[in-house]
Amino acid sequence: MSHFSRRRLLVALGAATALPILPACADSRVETTHIDAAAVKAGLADGSITLVDVREPDEWAAGHVEGATLLPLSRFDPARLPPPAPGKTLVIMCRSGNRSQTAIALAQKAGRSDVKTNFAGGISAWVAAGGRTVR
Repeated sequence: MSHFSRRRLLVALGAATALPILPACADSRVETTHIDAAAVKAGLADGSITLVDVREPDEWAAGHVEGATLLPLSRFDPARLPPPAPGKTLVIMCRSGNRSQTAIALAQKAGRSDVKTNFAGGISAWVAAGGRTVR
């Protein structure tokens, strides 16, 4: 490869990597509400929350919130989400809160306007707040 070709390639790669890669949640039409570990704990205790974890099976196996349902983002299908239920809020979680926002955007794009609640901080926030995990 000539010096000129290598330089053009490096310039092209530099330009490509300088472009921001925006997750699906960056779409301004996505409505998202964020709740913290305390709100999730209270909602699980009083039955007002249905919790869906979009982490991968190996992450789930390492520890998850008791009562959550696994629906990995890598195979995410909004049709597999629990149906809307009166008096229940569907909360999406992951490790830190990023993948859950992507899942919310995908669900809304598929017509699930009821899916908008993100567990901010995910399992990391749960554990930091003293939340118990099961395997």
